[in-house]
Amino acid sequence: MHLCVAPMIYGRSVKAWIIRAGALGERDEWALANGLAGGGFDDFPDLTAVANREQLAAIGQERHAGEPPGRIANGVGQMWACARRSSRAT
Repeated sequence: MHLCVAPMIYGRSVKAWIIRAGALGERDEWALANGLAGGGFDDFPDLTAVANREQLAAIGQERHAGEPPGRIANGVGQMWACARRSSRAT
């Protein structure tokens, strides 16, 4: 899960990304040991080669066929935000 908070500091907007390592923090040790942030989705491949959200959505629909469309869209949105919108620079 991610959460983007944009507080005003001295008249500027500052982004803060909070990325949990699993719903209950069950991947905290892994994340700290590997210097990575991530919240799960272990059944998805490496997303480095995914060029756009539509490609990611297609992977989500393939990997989770039969799941409610809203659940798939929610997971895809979280992964896209984590993989492409959050970074050390933003």
